[in-house]
Amino acid sequence: MEIWYRSLWFMALVLGTAEIAVEPSVAQPAERRGYLVHNLVEFANQNELFGLHPRQMAAKLARLDRDESMEGLETTTVSLQVRPSGLVVLLVQINGLADDAVASRRTRVEVQQLPNGRWEPRWAGSQFRCRRSPDSAWMGRLCP
Repeated sequence: MEIWYRSLWFMALVLGTAEIAVEPSVAQPAERRGYLVHNLVEFANQNELFGLHPRQMAAKLARLDRDESMEGLETTTVSLQVRPSGLVVLLVQINGLADDAVASRRTRVEVQQLPNGRWEPRWAGSQFRCRRSPDSAWMGRLCP
């Protein structure tokens, strides 16, 4: 089961008043196919993700590409899935980006809790929908 958070629901999640769904299946490597894989250390450092709770990571990622002068043009969808293994999968999709080439970006981050209680990203990748592409498929490479 997956829960999608938008606007007020997302804020409830960030504030800790919403439930996180538990996914009954185990994460499959196929779910990572089609993503541009990020250098994990660079990605986590650039986005200041180390040590944050998954809800806080999702909030930070949802604000990426957010240009405050572009009011109301972007829409953001956030999904958190908790797997039986304890792995948390964050999916953040931002549509309507103020970019000539990229229309939308979807970022996937897999996070695991360490024995000391801290959360740490274990895998990260992005997909893109390009404005100049003849189809609207998600791609695992940068847009031309």
